[in-house]
Amino acid sequence: MGFEIKNGVLTKYKDEVGVTDIVIPAGVVSIDENAFSNRWGIKSITIPEGVKEIGKWAFRNCKKLTQINIPKSIERIGPDAFYGTKLIENLRKQAYQDYLDNKVDVLYCRTIIIDSALIEVKLPMYGSTIGNVYKREEVVFKVPEYITCIADNAFYDMERRETPKVVSIELPKGLKRIGYSSFNKCKSLTHIDIPEGVTSISDCAFFGCEKLESIDLPQGLEVIGEAAFSGCAKLRSVDIPDSVVRIDSSAFSGCKMLKNVNINRDIPFVFADSFAGTKLIENIKKKSDFVMLGKTLLCSSQPVTGDLVIPEGVTVIAGRSFLGANITSLTIPEGVTTICDQAFQDCEKITDLKLPSTLRKIGTSVFLRCNNVSKLVIADNPYLELKDDQLYKKDSRRVKILTLKK
Repeated sequence: MGFEIKNGVLTKYKDEVGVTDIVIPAGVVSIDENAFSNRWGIKSITIPEGVKEIGKWAFRNCKKLTQINIPKSIERIGPDAFYGTKLIENLRKQAYQDYLDNKVDVLYCRTIIIDSALIEVKLPMYGSTIGNVYKREEVVFKVPEYITCIADNAFYDMERRETPKVVSIELPKGLKRIGYSSFNKCKSLTHIDIPEGVTSISDCAFFGCEKLESIDLPQGLEVIGEAAFSGCAKLRSVDIPDSVVRIDSSAFSGCKMLKNVNINRDIPFVFADSFAGTKLIENIKKKSDFVMLGKTLLCSSQPVTGDLVIPEGVTVIAGRSFLGANITSLTIPEGVTTICDQAFQDCEKITDLKLPSTLRKIGTSVFLRCNNVSKLVIADNPYLELKDDQLYKKDSRRVKILTLKK
């Protein structure tokens, strides 16, 4: 068949005359964005176990597609992966018929599920042809226990003036990941429990859930994505599990009432704006020259100019913490182990730089466009190498960190 596959990623399928039933070969782990889009002749697709991801628009406008399976190995389904297919049209009709046959509550009459994947949730509207509908009642939406994957955008902006108010969503125990923008703008949502087993909350997952007051994050969670909870204006407190290793940019930005963030250990990777616009940051800035979460330095309370000496006791410097600052001399003390992405990017006035022996991890673009560094002092550090005025990470890739000005 006309598959283009590279490193386990099925990037494109080319039509073959008379072929309507497609079997994706074993060994594929990802189906790329638009891989099958606009292949009008396809009627069925078989996806093997081992495939973990179906990309955005992967099967868009496969107009005759009526049958597909979702293997249990699937962890992510991108936005509108099945848009414009006969399959989605049929599933919408089936969901409504299941309601008419009293197989499901009216709340679920517009919910699309394929095997163990929840694809789309729309709420019934009061005053429509659907009978016995909730009229702006507060309801709990229960995702079936057999669901292991919730597609990107699944619950996105599901409420209207004529729909019920979903104040809580119960997620199944087998869920592994909260997808991109999955609950974006669920405006009535006040509480959600993230089940054990979820390791990643993707970008914008709960963006704009303006009434969300509490969340329970499980042990085992590793990544909180970019803007994951941004704009959750009523969120007051959050406990970050010890298992979390990364909190991305703007993860909790704009959570105006957030003043308690409980962290028992240093987060290895975090950004300066991860908690921007919160009461937590506002209160710290009033009391200290630097904004610290535990031993992680997020940023300075005021713009920095001239000489900067990172405070003793810091172990992690957050991403973009001093982006574009007018620093002329930078001293990073012993004890600092990690500098996250873009921490000092565009600090074009730095001429003197001192790095510690304890430094182990340096993110991407940390000193990008710091082109005037002419004096570099490195304590005895087995992870860094200076050669021919080039500073490298001493590993198999030998990534260049900085070029000294001659």
